[in-house]
Amino acid sequence: MTQNLIKAELHAHLEGTLSPEMLFQLAERNQVDVPFGIITPDHKNYRWDEHPDAGKNLLAFVNAYDRATNVIKTPKDYFDITYDYLRRCAEENSIYEELTIYADPEPTVGISYAAMLDALSDAIDCARTDFSIETRLLAAFVRHYGVERSRKDAETVVANPHKYVTGITMAGAEDMHAVADFVPAYKRVHDALGLQMTAHAGEATGPETIRACHEMLGITRFGHMVRVVEDADLMHQLAEKGCVAEVCPSSNIALKVYDSLDDHPLNIMHEAGLKLTLNSDDPPFFKTTLGHEYDLGATHFGLSHQTLNRFTKNAIEAAFVDEQTRTQLLERLGPV
Repeated sequence: MTQNLIKAELHAHLEGTLSPEMLFQLAERNQVDVPFGIITPDHKNYRWDEHPDAGKNLLAFVNAYDRATNVIKTPKDYFDITYDYLRRCAEENSIYEELTIYADPEPTVGISYAAMLDALSDAIDCARTDFSIETRLLAAFVRHYGVERSRKDAETVVANPHKYVTGITMAGAEDMHAVADFVPAYKRVHDALGLQMTAHAGEATGPETIRACHEMLGITRFGHMVRVVEDADLMHQLAEKGCVAEVCPSSNIALKVYDSLDDHPLNIMHEAGLKLTLNSDDPPFFKTTLGHEYDLGATHFGLSHQTLNRFTKNAIEAAFVDEQTRTQLLERLGPV
């Protein structure tokens, strides 16, 4: 279907790329138990969404995500997770990945931010050599960790500038705290390091969160953004400004933002003129891959290969990279 199409991804959470196979490997290596009940009996998928109410609650997924993350104990674990995911993406013909990472993993997994970055940097360099895939990192403020944590995380990011950390984002439970609460953390990092900004908005909450991120932070690239369709005026205003949506269809269905792909507004957003990209979010948790999202674009949403190539170009044009790297990626993509 779309295997031969060149792809690029802006929205994938590093720990959320942890495959069940890798989870078992890390658990054995680190001599920790695999979290009870989190993996299906065939060891191929996560099972957080099997409870009748689980898919209706983002926190059910977040809980499973955090439990899976408990097997990560060393910088080598981060190297292996990153290298493994970039290998899988390259096999699906992705040439660029942006991975969302903890702004400070120490309270969660006991590894310092600096040590994690050293491991990720090595994995990115190895993957570039082995698979010809380019990668950048986005440090995330996690909303359900609280406002004070975001301010501490901002200081950690500022104290540890890194060539591959080119952006900041806001993730986690979107309905916890207000966008305004996180403005100081964003401003601290942006003013100190000049990092570019995106944020999860318009997924668990409605278009009001998208508007707040745009007006308070000046953000023009949004994680998910799908519920912008609930405010047609806002949708068309942002389309006119060239705003970019990091759309994750399978994630939206798994988390019950929409009941089915038939209800998903991807085509409405596309027809409104928003610049769309396709992304896997937390692929093994949602039984997807980046390639599968492109396949859905073709088979379910009826998008032509030319349009899907345009989505890849949108991603490269919106990527948080230097202009030399952007030019090289666009040259690899070719005419669109």
